This record gives sequence, C-alpha cells and structure tokens, in this order.
Amino acid sequence: EHAAAATLQRSLLPAVPTVAGLQVAARYLVGMDGNQVGGDWYDVLNLPDGAVGVAVGDVVGHDLRAAAAMGQLRAVLRSYAWDGGPPGSVLDRCDQLVQGLEMAAMATAVYARMEPPDERGERLVRYANAGHPTPLLLAPDGKLCRLDEHHSPMIGAVPRLGRRDGPGRTEAAVRCRPGSLLVFYTDGLTDIAGADPD
Repeated sequence: EHAAAATLQRSLLPAVPTVAGLQVAARYLVGMDGNQVGGDWYDVLNLPDGAVGVAVGDVVGHDLRAAAAMGQLRAVLRSYAWDGGPPGSVLDRCDQLVQGLEMAAMATAVYARMEPPDERGERLVRYANAGHPTPLLLAPDGKLCRLDEHHSPMIGAVPRLGRRDGPGRTEAAVRCRPGSLLVFYTDGLTDIAGADPD
C-alpha cells in the first residue's frame, strides 16, 4: 500500500508550466521520517483570462486514501479556478464539494490569483487561505511580507462555511513588483525547520 500510495501521489503532481513573465519552480521532497505519502499538493495554472492561478494544499492523512483525496481536491480546485472565480469563492466551492461528497476528512489550501501585469510590470495578487501555512512575499528591496490576512478554517472543518446561506471566505490582495519572490509551502517545510538538529 505504501508503494502504491507513493506512486499515486507522484503521478498526481503536475509538471510546472511555462508562464510568460514569471520564473516558476516547484519542489517536492520525501519527508525526513521516510514517510513518502500524504496529501500534499501544488498547482500552477495559466488561466484563460491571462491571470495565473497558484495553489498549494494538504489533505489530512498519510496513506493511500489521503493521496487519492489529494488528486480529487486538486482537480476540483483547478476546475473552479478555471472559471475565473475569486480565491475565496474557489475555496468555498471546494469546501462544499469535499463535505457534500465526503472526498476527504479535512484539508488545508491556499489559492492565489495573479492578475496580468500592469504598465509598470506589477501584478495584483488576490489570495484566500483555508488553514494553510502562510505564503511569503519577498520584495526586490528585501522587505518580507507574510500573506496572512483573512485566514479561514480548513476545508471540511466548518459545515456552514461557504454555503449560500452562511458566511463565505474573504480574500486579501497584495501587489508584486517585478523581481519579487512569492513562496508557497506545506507544513513539511515548517516541520523540517522546527526539527531537532541532532
């Protein structure tokens, strides 16, 4: 099962696309404890309206079920992002489907929509975060900004969140100047950073 889950997980992670005007890179490393499976995923999308979608998430669990749920959630988020919806709405719709179809117990995710560059080359980045580690933005002048506004509960955690008759996720926005570095990551990175060096 372990080998099957590891194969499934790697097969569901995307090749990083070429994005005009951006340098995009992704890295997936096996956990330090030897656990090669789980629900961690990422995606980068060239959207039809010229924007770029970036998503990172983590389905709860470290088994074949988590790897399969990760693939489903990634596909669902891609389809909602493709429609051009705002990040909060995209995560709300994912939440509704996860709960309605019981795709996964719970998951964290952050979704950002990078608008096409303006006349100065700056991009407006709108983002929403459902319980995921905070993305970071490093400006060309070295100023570090934590994209931690409008943090909301994990997908699948609050039954009425995102429903038509309940409150929805909100989004925040930040401007990225040319030469900025935008970093998305999962809790695996923070686990490594907090590990005992011995």
